[in-house]
Amino acid sequence: MADLNAPSRVQYLDIVRTIAILSITVSHAVNRSFAVYSGQFAEFQDIPWFLTALKTVIYAFSRIGVPLFLMISGALLLPRDYSGKKTYEFLKHNWLRLFIITELWLVIMFWYKQLLPGSMLFSKGLSVCLVRFVMTLLFLNPVTMGSMWYMEMILCVYLLIPLLSFAVKQIDWKYFLLPMAIVVFCSYILPDLNGILATLGKNGTLKTTLESANVFSMFMVCLLLGYFISTGVLAKLSNRALWVILVTSSVVFCLFQLWFFARELDYVVGKGYHSIFVLLPAIPLFELLRRRENWRNVINPNTGWADGRFAPKGKTKLSP
Repeated sequence: MADLNAPSRVQYLDIVRTIAILSITVSHAVNRSFAVYSGQFAEFQDIPWFLTALKTVIYAFSRIGVPLFLMISGALLLPRDYSGKKTYEFLKHNWLRLFIITELWLVIMFWYKQLLPGSMLFSKGLSVCLVRFVMTLLFLNPVTMGSMWYMEMILCVYLLIPLLSFAVKQIDWKYFLLPMAIVVFCSYILPDLNGILATLGKNGTLKTTLESANVFSMFMVCLLLGYFISTGVLAKLSNRALWVILVTSSVVFCLFQLWFFARELDYVVGKGYHSIFVLLPAIPLFELLRRRENWRNVINPNTGWADGRFAPKGKTKLSP
């Protein structure tokens, strides 16, 4: 039975969501203001150094939005009960709606592109265009804008949420460490190493047969991290340690990217979110905000730790 006295919102997650929204907004803005993905070295030579530094900081901030959004999903969706018909209800009311919206946008974006000069419709004819349209709706060689990658990813993630929810409730979190470590190495660390090798002019890239896709998606790591952090697995870490991790990883990210900007090979840290420096700042930030659940009293003076349920151990409810 639902707890009618439970708070309708978790304020720290609203704060995380606000930061994530700003990050995603900045991600799209910086790409229209600076040469982030191509022409980096030419712009590095043409603009003042402080603008390059500004671009780097903005770009670094723009990378944490997606991990934070997925961590929010993990914190909110994995604790739910999916027993019996509740899995069907979740897939019907959550996954199916996302699927329908995604298909609708695929239709709009596909035919929008066909109205542009030199499009497939004009160069190859209607029959070829219709075949590619059907393939796009089936996610086979889609002819759409790159921004749709997030919806395609989240559809796959949502399909596994009931299964992951069952798993995290039945299995101790420590047993998730090894598969998560494999994915982090394959999808977050190895791309950084290959970026360094490419920039240094080394031939070839480091590859592994432990493909992360054979374990689970790199984005599943963010989902699980959000859930585990929300349950307090990092509670033993001091605030100082979390701040050190957050600041150090962010500074290293910026220095790392500045080093790439100053070289002729166009390379960006965390393209496709494949970088350990995308994941590292998000983890302590999420935990630090979780610990400030009492911010609800600043945001809304009429609410607080209802009956002390959200108060840290040893604390009492804040005075009005």
